[in-house]
Amino acid sequence: MLKVLFDLKNEDYFNSLFPLYKQLKNDDSYDIYFNVGKDHRRFGEIFLISQKQEIEAKLQGMGLQITEQTSGFNLVIYGDALNHPEKYQNAALFHLDQGIGLKTLRMRNINYHVFGKVNTGIII
Repeated sequence: MLKVLFDLKNEDYFNSLFPLYKQLKNDDSYDIYFNVGKDHRRFGEIFLISQKQEIEAKLQGMGLQITEQTSGFNLVIYGDALNHPEKYQNAALFHLDQGIGLKTLRMRNINYHVFGKVNTGIII
């Protein structure tokens, strides 16, 4: 059985990753988990409040498996640049854009994986 991790830094990425999840869940050869990021909400333009617990509760209510683990997976599917891809160890990393025309996200991801940092100032 292949262990698959959907890495959700932000709840907004769920909509783009969900169709792939639906396909994989119908195949018994996949053991599927979700790792949820903090997904901050601004309060008073100063404070950032994590929505992680609310998002996890919502996903668990849908019957999805939640994990804090990032290692031991065969495949990691994510919707944003991974700041520390080494924490996923030897997993195959699969970036799935959340829509068309997201040049900033795509460039940030390319810059990180090619040049080793997220904000390089390089325009491609």
